[in-house]
Amino acid sequence: MIVGLSSLFGFIITTVLVVSGVSQNADLGAALLVNHKRTKLLAVELVALFIIGILVGDLAKMLVQRPRPDLASGIVLRVPSETDPSYPSGHVLIVSIGAAFAIARFHRKILAALLALEAGLVCYSRVYVGVHYPLDVAGGVLLGIAIALIGATAVENLLGTFLEKLLEPIMMVLKAGPLDI
Repeated sequence: MIVGLSSLFGFIITTVLVVSGVSQNADLGAALLVNHKRTKLLAVELVALFIIGILVGDLAKMLVQRPRPDLASGIVLRVPSETDPSYPSGHVLIVSIGAAFAIARFHRKILAALLALEAGLVCYSRVYVGVHYPLDVAGGVLLGIAIALIGATAVENLLGTFLEKLLEPIMMVLKAGPLDI
């Protein structure tokens, strides 16, 4: 209820800023940041790292085969039980890749800090809801940071030219406006 009311309050404030025009310069600046080619290249790099993270994380789960916490151990399960192996946490792996990548690559550190905060909340929540042990989370964080930092350098060095060429047709389509599918 509190989160819902807070979101509604935030929506009302955002609407007032948009309607009044007070936020137009700041909004334009933020849009230009997202719309810039470098930002789009970073987004493509991050997608590549997410795919790598999912594949490596699933491989680690298959190799380790750690069972998830169960009610018999005294852990309270607050969400429906998941059936895949527990180590490393896939949710934590993905948010850790995103947060570490943002901290390393984004010029705007406030966004990186917000993503790191979000990653921390996800880490806590996975143990709180009873679907992971703390070391599942620690493994996901460490693997995520490794993939983000090693992978970003590797992706840029090995695939940078390819990704820029891949981005060219995307940029041509996006410059024409939204896709009408």
